[in-house]
Amino acid sequence: MATASAEAGKGQACWSVFPAEWIERLRSKYPQPLVALELLESPEGFEDVLGVISGNDILQTALLRGRLQALRNQLAVKRKIAQSQVNAGFKKPRLPVHQSDSSRAQETFAVAANALVPFIRKRGKSGLGRSLLAVEDDPDILESRERERWVEVLSTYILDAQLPVVALIEGSEDRRQAWRRVFGARRAKTLRNRARSFKHYRMWLETVRGLAWPSRVSDVTDFLEERSKDGCGFSVPGELLAALSVLESVGRVHMRDMQQEKEENTCAPSKLPAA
Repeated sequence: MATASAEAGKGQACWSVFPAEWIERLRSKYPQPLVALELLESPEGFEDVLGVISGNDILQTALLRGRLQALRNQLAVKRKIAQSQVNAGFKKPRLPVHQSDSSRAQETFAVAANALVPFIRKRGKSGLGRSLLAVEDDPDILESRERERWVEVLSTYILDAQLPVVALIEGSEDRRQAWRRVFGARRAKTLRNRARSFKHYRMWLETVRGLAWPSRVSDVTDFLEERSKDGCGFSVPGELLAALSVLESVGRVHMRDMQQEKEENTCAPSKLPAA
């Protein structure tokens, strides 16, 4: 008896979704309210339910169609809300989550990441650059010290070649500052690349030709031909020419060329006709 009463109450609750004036006609047609609710899901079922509540009267059918359509839309929204609530229940974590543990893990990761920053910045730097990064954090200071290192290396090449700028440097009161000035605003990375490119060529030039600076074009082309036979990279010629260009510009090689041209013109016999 209790079970039968419960089922009757449940059926009554389901019938209550329909307007009161429709329930009697629907009950006479459908034994269970779920049947009528399922029929509303399909176009054919919708027309069947509409015919029941309107008594198949054409005028009533037209009047009740909008109300039944609104009811079907409301039921669809309610079903979506109920389904989302069920899905949300499944998505809840089965084990308790302590917010403090999560925040503690984030703090630990942040500390570890900050500790690794100096090592990440060392990547791609020269030996001096890495040693500077170990003790300095100011990038401007690091750039300045790295630049001084490569200025010193390149100035050694210029001194060995006795390029015209050497005379100007020796006449300066602060030679270190003068060397910094003649290299202009070139960055430490640029000076490093030029010094490394010229280093291999200078070793070959000194060993094969006994020179510290090329005296003719063949001193450069012969070196490149030998490197080509050894399978050098395609960027080697361009890097060497870039290094020579910097050293020529800083070393004021054009001043020596002008001086030689002046001496040749002075020593040349006059072409004027004799009086």
